[in-house]
Amino acid sequence: MASTGSQTGISIWDIPLSTANLIYGIAYIALIIGSILTAVATISLSYSSAIRDRYADASISHAKKDAAEALEHAIAQDAENLKIK
Repeated sequence: MASTGSQTGISIWDIPLSTANLIYGIAYIALIIGSILTAVATISLSYSSAIRDRYADASISHAKKDAAEALEHAIAQDAENLKIK
């Protein structure tokens, strides 16, 4: 026999309308707060990532300068050692 859609018994969805409205309102507010937090986090990550990149670029530039100076010093030492021999 086909179901007519009117079933008897207790379901987990049998809650009063006022409770359903309360749950809906709380979930809606939580969704808005979550969306705002996501937007703030995304902007913060983007901003702080740019700052971190700047510091990394400065560190790399400084390391390259130090390496070039060390190489010049090593070449000068090698040239001096060759003169001594």
